[in-house]
Amino acid sequence: MEVTRMTGTEAREPHDPAVVVEDAQRGSIPEWVMLLVMGIGIVMALWAIVQPDLADIVSNALNRLR
Repeated sequence: MEVTRMTGTEAREPHDPAVVVEDAQRGSIPEWVMLLVMGIGIVMALWAIVQPDLADIVSNALNRLR
């Protein structure tokens, strides 16, 4: 089965398998925005938890250099 990419100017049938596959793999902008926001939230939560320990590690390392 050959899947061809169609442009918006070409007529598409609603149940064309090529259209269904193309649309299913595309994703939508709100999904990507949600994933981005969730990823930023996870990083910020982890940073809030480990930040005091990281500050101590860096501080101790710099004090040993003096």
